[in-house]
Amino acid sequence: MGWRFRKRITIAKGLRINVSEHGASIGVGPRGANVNISHHGLRETAGIPGSGMSYQTTRRWGRASNEHRPGIGAFLVGALLIFVLFGFLAALFKIG
Repeated sequence: MGWRFRKRITIAKGLRINVSEHGASIGVGPRGANVNISHHGLRETAGIPGSGMSYQTTRRWGRASNEHRPGIGAFLVGALLIFVLFGFLAALFKIG
């Protein structure tokens, strides 16, 4: 078994940055309902917290040769939009 590196940084409640040796991703959502966006694609997970049961779907970017694979620019724009959305919702509901 080889060594692995993974670090999760919490930016705000429900907003995390995950960093590993394979790259970075953004996770959005509370326990039990999470959306993770990375250069590989979009992963949606729904589960019952504490039970160990969950359901996961994955949508990969650029599988066909004629599809455009989003670069880091698209990833950063998506992350910024999510961050702004959470800021708007936090101000609207006076969270934090």
